[in-house]
Amino acid sequence: MRTGTITLAMFLLLGSVISTDSGRAAEADQPHPHQGILKPYEPIKPTFDLDAEQLERLAKGKLVSMTIEDEESGGTGIGIIDIAAPPAVVWSRIKGFEHYPEWVGPVKKCEVYRQAGDTTSTFTKISGFLYKYEYFLHNVSWPNQDMLTWTLDYDRYSDFDDCTGAWFVMEHPEKEGWSRAWFSSIKALPSSRFCFSICLLLFIRAVESFFILLLILRLRSTSASSISALSSTGFPPA
Repeated sequence: MRTGTITLAMFLLLGSVISTDSGRAAEADQPHPHQGILKPYEPIKPTFDLDAEQLERLAKGKLVSMTIEDEESGGTGIGIIDIAAPPAVVWSRIKGFEHYPEWVGPVKKCEVYRQAGDTTSTFTKISGFLYKYEYFLHNVSWPNQDMLTWTLDYDRYSDFDDCTGAWFVMEHPEKEGWSRAWFSSIKALPSSRFCFSICLLLFIRAVESFFILLLILRLRSTSASSISALSSTGFPPA
């Protein structure tokens, strides 16, 4: 395990992605060409094995990012950060899917098209300089495990070939009213892809890093009044 940079290891909001080669737009009435290439995350609480240097980074309000090499999947990206807000507020931001366009510039649209129990299905459009993607996700909450995992909705065609990731949010072990958030994704690319696809994948991950960095800054700016205004089912003021 090694410490990395935000750009290379912070593969969150979109999760780990493999871009498709077809150039087709996302289609709600067409199935995805497969039922999953990347292994989905299991709802198992992660354990933190942080050294003194990493704990010092967290204490300074910095991100701790790591990669774990894996011959089969290619590796796993992990990010951990401390947030000056309780878990309820952090979760309200993470699960505020329809607010993403207000908070994250490249997200042009994020709509919930189905709510079934703890599964929230979302359709998202992102765009920016030289890129435009649309995709469908199943976001599954695991309240007893303090986790949220996501995969593509394989009953619908997405611009991404595959996508999977997870959030874990816990009360900070030392700071009252704070949270420690863990996020992870699997990075994998079939060996048949060309170098252009690899470059595109790295570019998309850089975009992901920008997305989640903005979300973290949004969380850190949560004021005391916002925290007190949060109800068990409500959403804190923007």
